[in-house]
Amino acid sequence: VNEICVKRLGYSRKELVGMRLQRLDTGNIGSRDIIKATKNLVSDGVAVIERVFRARDGTKIPVEISINTMKLRGETVGFAVIKDITERKAVLGKLEMDAKILDAAIDSVFVHDLKGNFIYVNRAAHERLGYTKDELMEKNLSDVDTPEFAGKIAARVSQLVEKGSLIFETEHRKKNGEIMPLEVHARITEISGEKYVISAGRDITERRKAEEEIRKLYFAVEQSSGIVVITDTKGVIVYVNKKFTEVTGYGKEEALGKKVSMLKSGETPEAVYKELWGAITEGREWKGRIYNRKKNGTFYWEEVSISPMKGDRGETAGYIAIKEDVTEKKIMEERLESSYRKLKELDVLKGNFLSMVSHELRTPLTSIKGFLAFLQRGVAGPVTEQQAEYLGIIKENSDRLLNLISDLLDISKMESGTFAVAKGKYDIKLIAEKTVAALSPAAGIRGIKLKTDAGNTPLFASFDEYRINQVMANLLNNALKFSNDNSTIIIKIRKARGKDITIPDYTGFKIAEHRMWIEAAVCDSGKGIEREHLINIFDRFYQVNGINTPVFKGIGMGLNIVKNIIEAHGGAVWAESTGRNKGSVFKFVLPE
Repeated sequence: VNEICVKRLGYSRKELVGMRLQRLDTGNIGSRDIIKATKNLVSDGVAVIERVFRARDGTKIPVEISINTMKLRGETVGFAVIKDITERKAVLGKLEMDAKILDAAIDSVFVHDLKGNFIYVNRAAHERLGYTKDELMEKNLSDVDTPEFAGKIAARVSQLVEKGSLIFETEHRKKNGEIMPLEVHARITEISGEKYVISAGRDITERRKAEEEIRKLYFAVEQSSGIVVITDTKGVIVYVNKKFTEVTGYGKEEALGKKVSMLKSGETPEAVYKELWGAITEGREWKGRIYNRKKNGTFYWEEVSISPMKGDRGETAGYIAIKEDVTEKKIMEERLESSYRKLKELDVLKGNFLSMVSHELRTPLTSIKGFLAFLQRGVAGPVTEQQAEYLGIIKENSDRLLNLISDLLDISKMESGTFAVAKGKYDIKLIAEKTVAALSPAAGIRGIKLKTDAGNTPLFASFDEYRINQVMANLLNNALKFSNDNSTIIIKIRKARGKDITIPDYTGFKIAEHRMWIEAAVCDSGKGIEREHLINIFDRFYQVNGINTPVFKGIGMGLNIVKNIIEAHGGAVWAESTGRNKGSVFKFVLPE
């Protein structure tokens, strides 16, 4: 024993030599302490334990015992250095007094020696790592740091000793194996002349996620096909993406710190800029087109969307502009607009021409039909059988030409927007019966029967009598053209609620389900229509290949006129067929 030991304990050297340590110890050294010390001796060649000794006068002295082994006269003996840690314990006692405050802290607080052995951890530290306080206190910092960061501990401690404090990032591995990133604020402190590290670690998992999102966003913005410019509230550029440099010719370094007005061409009216700044300074988004100038002097059109960016307190911190070079688009639009104007002019000319030609043809044709009737009645003298046949052919073709002229006039009105219907209350069943009666003689020549199936009560609705008669005649004539000889064509009419009527989606018509409607269907068993043609069959001049025959050749206007008439009444028309040679059903609905 040395002299300091004699003075601190109050025993003489003679009394201490040969005295067992257990006599000085105020408590019992447990088997757990002995096992731990033995393991440390074997593995590290040294063991450190803390005990409390009692001096001769009864004073309790906390001590740290460092035990080593050494050879003495060929025998292995223990060599212990006993250190008075009263001051350290006083400091730790102070720490324990502040434990409630530290345990309430959001951050993880660690105190460890320069070798990484923990001497204090707060509640946040052990709970976040998933350990009890005792479990964590038995570990070393290297047990908690991930391997990547554990290897940096020694270098970091050296820096701390040199600088006094450090801020760094590290990663801890939780008890369940999860990795927790931390931002650590550490400093060196002295306790009883010994240096220790006090550190506060903040979980930055969410920050890392946010940073990753920012990195992704930055990459997306940087690689965006659109131009992105961010300015402060005075219009000074603080960020431009890659596309900006490609389009304008200005490098990032040239643009940053300059006002965005450097792109002004002088061709955009000042009123546009006044409106722009008025909107964004009031916190609103502004959209529009601006004629700007590149670095090389070339002018270009930009489609711009500018929005304010808000700060933490809701104040406007700057502006972000998303822009697109639409020069080519603008040129194309101007060309299209010019072409559209020319087409409109041609359309008007065409309409005028159709109207003029139709009227000019109708007048002589009416005269021809009048004289033809005189000839057929024998007013100009007896008509031979062959002459009567020729006159019949002339009448048939003049009727067809007159119908074509009427169709052309209708198309002209529909295109010019002057087509209108004059509605009244009429019985649609009566219209159907009159149409059947008018066409039955011609149908009878081919052995085709025309029938109506509309019940026994009138079916009144609001419609234009002339136009719906035109629809019925058109659909029935259409059915006659493509029906087989000796077949039957039926016009079915009923009154039903919208919810009980099924209309194909391709029509785009949404029927009012609770309203009453008139539904009419012209059904034949003729040539039928393939499914792919059903959508387009009402388009103007549309013809189904293989359907029209040399005898009944059409030009594709009739069904389009039907569609326009029905739609002018607020209804819809469509065709149904299961395929070629399986017949067709042409249906339309009118509001009651």
